[in-house]
Amino acid sequence: FRIGVGWAVSVTLLQFVAGLGLALLLDQDLRLRWLARTLALVPWAMPPVIIAIMWRLLLNPNYGPLPGGVNWLGEFATALPAVIVIGVWAGMPQTTITLLAGLQTIDRSLHEAAAVDGAGAWRRFWNVTLPGLRPVIVAITTLDLIWNLNSFALVYVLTAGGPGGQTMLPMLFAYNAAFRYGEFGYASAMGGVMVVL
Repeated sequence: FRIGVGWAVSVTLLQFVAGLGLALLLDQDLRLRWLARTLALVPWAMPPVIIAIMWRLLLNPNYGPLPGGVNWLGEFATALPAVIVIGVWAGMPQTTITLLAGLQTIDRSLHEAAAVDGAGAWRRFWNVTLPGLRPVIVAITTLDLIWNLNSFALVYVLTAGGPGGQTMLPMLFAYNAAFRYGEFGYASAMGGVMVVL
């Protein structure tokens, strides 16, 4: 569970930070904002299996486009960070869109009043934007944590829990216990623990 919980927390925090940054950018009056918003949704529209296959091809040391010949998904030092980056990329659109919707509910006059009072961009973000987003932040990070803790298809196709259990998430462990080793009671108990968590 240590790896799975660590993975879920890491992915959730990184999804929040990257999603908030992208949401703040997409909330600006950009020239091709409609195109940027559309492109931000691409990972959300793809099934996890397709995302995993695409990233396996990109990270392949033999014919992938990344230089150096590093086996990103097959080495102990790089497998978990690579899976975290892929998980963040796959889940970031829902966080971004939710935070963007929350940003658009914040009254613009509050930012204008803070600017008139002499507050800079960072101070307006800290004192106006974040408090206005608090309910949205709580909701989306809670949902992201639950979704990431229960992630299965992405990691199963990417690494199947390897190398050496380095990316063995709780759902993948329960799946192996049930369908590889025939320990259905143990897998069921693990599922119950995950529901409680």
